[in-house]
Amino acid sequence: MARRVSPRLLLGVVILIIVICAVAGYYVYETYFKPPVIKEVKIGVVLPLTGPASKEGWIARRGIELAVEHINRKGGVKSLGGAKIVLIFADSQGKPEVGMAEAERLITVEKVHALTGCYQSAVTLPVAGVAEKYKMPFMVADAISDAITEQGYKYVFRVHGKASWYGRDAVRFIVDMNKKYGTNFKTIGLVYEDDEFGKSSAEGFKKYLKELAPEYEIVFEEPYPLTIADLTPLVTKLKAANPDIVVHVAYVSDAILFMKALKVSGWYPKAYLGLGAAGQSHWDYIKSLGKDVEYVFTQTEWQPDLLLSKKLARFKWVNDEYKAKYGEDMVGIAADCYTSTWILYYAIEKAGSVDPDKIRDALASIVLELPSEEIPVILPYPKIDLTRPDGQNPYTAICVAQILEGKFRIVWPVEYATVEAVWPAPSWGERSS
Repeated sequence: MARRVSPRLLLGVVILIIVICAVAGYYVYETYFKPPVIKEVKIGVVLPLTGPASKEGWIARRGIELAVEHINRKGGVKSLGGAKIVLIFADSQGKPEVGMAEAERLITVEKVHALTGCYQSAVTLPVAGVAEKYKMPFMVADAISDAITEQGYKYVFRVHGKASWYGRDAVRFIVDMNKKYGTNFKTIGLVYEDDEFGKSSAEGFKKYLKELAPEYEIVFEEPYPLTIADLTPLVTKLKAANPDIVVHVAYVSDAILFMKALKVSGWYPKAYLGLGAAGQSHWDYIKSLGKDVEYVFTQTEWQPDLLLSKKLARFKWVNDEYKAKYGEDMVGIAADCYTSTWILYYAIEKAGSVDPDKIRDALASIVLELPSEEIPVILPYPKIDLTRPDGQNPYTAICVAQILEGKFRIVWPVEYATVEAVWPAPSWGERSS
C-alpha cells in the first residue's frame, strides 16, 4: 500500500518549484533580455576649434556647453531615467576633409548617439553626408548654406535660418532704410569670402536684389580666400567703384582685416552691412577695432537688446549665466547653438531612447509653439517646426543691429528695434576721434 503524500509537503514542493522558476526567469531576464540602463547620452560635436574660424568655433562651443549644463542641471533626459548628456568634441580645423573624418570617428569609434555642428557651411555640408550615410541624426549648428538641407537627406535638421533668407532680409532692410530716411542709396559693392558660406550668402542676396529691388545695381563684386592676409588691394578697387552701400560676408578675422584696410583708405560708404550674421556680429570684432566699427550694420538672430522684449525677457537668466561664465554677452552664434542643442535634447526626451532612428523620428515630429515654458528658446522665433521633408524650420527671424557706443543695438525690423539707426553713416572725417 503506497504512502500518502502530505498536502503540506506537496505545497512546499510546488512553492519551491515556483521560486526556482521565478529566480531562473529573473536571471535569464537580467542576463539576456533586460534593456541596459542608459546613464549617458553621447552627442558628437564637430567645430573649428583651431584655424581661421576658431573664434567663432569656440563661441559655438560655449553655447552648446551652456545648454547641456542647463539640461543636466534640470535632471537630464527624464524619459531615460535622468541620463546625462555628454559632449564629445572634435576639431574640424576649418577643413572639410578633417570634419568628415572626425564625424566618422565620432560615429564609429566614439559611438555617439547624435551629431551637431559644424558652424562653417563648407564643413557642415560634407559632414551632413556622413551623417546620412550612417543614419545618424545631425542637428546643424549655425551653418546657413541652403544646400545643407536641400540634398534630400532624412537625418539632417536645422532650427535657424538659411543663407538665401539672410540675403532676402538684407535687401528688405536696405529698401526699408532708404524709404524711412528718404535716401536714394542704390549702388552696392558686394564682397565675400569664397567658401560655401560666403558664396551661398552672396547668391541669396543677388537673387533677392533682382526680385525685390531691380532698380538697385551691384557696381562691384569680388570674392576672396578666407586665408587672405591683406585686403588692401580689394578695398582700393572697391573705393574706386564708390558704391553707396557695401555688403560684406565675412568671419571675424577677415572682417577685422577689411575694416583696417577701409580705415587706411580714408573712404567709407553711406552704409556698411555684414551679411549672414557672422564676423561683424561678434564681440571680438568690437574689441579688436574699437571706435572704428561704430555705425557698422550687421545681421543677427540674437543680441542682448532682444531681452528687452516682453516675449524674451523671461530668458534673461540664460544670458546672465553666459556672461558670468564667459565674461561677455551672448551673440547670435552662441544663441543659435544653445537653442539647437535644447531642441536636440527635446527630441531625445521624446524618443525615450538612444536609438538613432528613434531620435531622428522624434526630431522629424517636432512642432513647438513659442515662447515655451518647457524649452528656453531664446531666439525671437514664433515657432519651431521640423516636420518638413527637408528638416528646415521655416519660422525664423533675422534682425539687423548697428554698433553704437560699442554695443550691438537692434534697429530692424521695427517690431524688435530698440533704437533709431544712424543712416547714413558719417565719413571718417566727420567722426570724433
